[in-house]
Amino acid sequence: MNIPLTCINILVYERQPTYEYRMADNMNNFPIKLKEVRLKLGLTQLEVANASGTTQSYYNRIENAKVPPPPTYLLKKLSEVFICDFTEL
Repeated sequence: MNIPLTCINILVYERQPTYEYRMADNMNNFPIKLKEVRLKLGLTQLEVANASGTTQSYYNRIENAKVPPPPTYLLKKLSEVFICDFTEL
């Protein structure tokens, strides 16, 4: 399943680009939602990263909108970790 992506604006501040997500309504606040769900479950970034098969560094960049939206396979892994449908993220 492909996530409809209408636009990603890259905002460059200092050396780190920040990605402004402009997608389908369910993805507008994706990085914020990820962090909220993780904290609600009492998980660390490292625990989520290990369980989803990625690195803590990459997961941190996803939560802080420093990289484009993750690929579908990673969204599915994250939904397994968070025990939810990845369309809810």
